[in-house]
Amino acid sequence: MSFYEISLLLSPKLSLEEANALVSTLESSLQNNGKIEGERKIEMKKLAYLIEGYENAWFSLINFYPQKSSQKSEILTSLKKQLKEEKNIIRHLIVKKEKVKIKKSSQRIAAARAKTEAQKKEAESLIKEPVKQKAGFEEVEERLKEMLGE
Repeated sequence: MSFYEISLLLSPKLSLEEANALVSTLESSLQNNGKIEGERKIEMKKLAYLIEGYENAWFSLINFYPQKSSQKSEILTSLKKQLKEEKNIIRHLIVKKEKVKIKKSSQRIAAARAKTEAQKKEAESLIKEPVKQKAGFEEVEERLKEMLGE
């Protein structure tokens, strides 16, 4: 399932209440075409470089899940147009992401157990192999003499 992550940088001239109001209007227009997940958190960030002459900006992140029946391209073009027209949005970024499906915990546990059991069996098979005795120095000397015919 894909969703869109919308990052916004808002003008630092806005107060926190004004920034919240702007983001909530964007969210309400998006909710008509899908759903929004996650908590809305707006915070002042120091920018790495100047954007439109600002050193700081309000940052907000919105996760938008469009309806399956709706036209995603039409929604995105209208959203982009709305973001560009708004004077208090100094930068925006829309990224399409895929929701990662995580295996159920019972499946993960079963896979981990199978792996450890396989490792134990391998270790046991190594232990069961007969260990060859090392030959002593005297035995080696005798064998060499036999081979050389001395």
